[in-house]
Amino acid sequence: MNSLDDTLKKLETFMNNSKILIETLNNCVVQCNRCVDACLDEDDIASMVDCIRANRVCAEICGTASKILATTYKDVGDLIKYCHRLCMSCATECEKHEHQHCVECAEACRKCAAACKDTLVKYETSNIQQDENYF
Repeated sequence: MNSLDDTLKKLETFMNNSKILIETLNNCVVQCNRCVDACLDEDDIASMVDCIRANRVCAEICGTASKILATTYKDVGDLIKYCHRLCMSCATECEKHEHQHCVECAEACRKCAAACKDTLVKYETSNIQQDENYF
């Protein structure tokens, strides 16, 4: 197998692993958006401001990551790391509240963070981002 074949094989493996992450990212976006909407209906909306902000940012970054991972763009390691960090932060903020929408959002964010971590390990060991024969 030549270098290009090796690179394509690595890319195919990474893309297959990315499918799970993309689905998890999209679920996180949905849960964060639902949480924002429900937070706006709470009686004490002032207590939900940080939760709303965390959810908005998390949904935006997860949505962006999902779109980028659906392409063959290879330099995604830092994006996945950032997504992991924001998902963990959003989960922590949601866990401060007992509302069902916050509980469900925190769960989705933790699952997304775990999927980011798992994908990142596979990404870093694949060396796709360092292969000059790709692109």
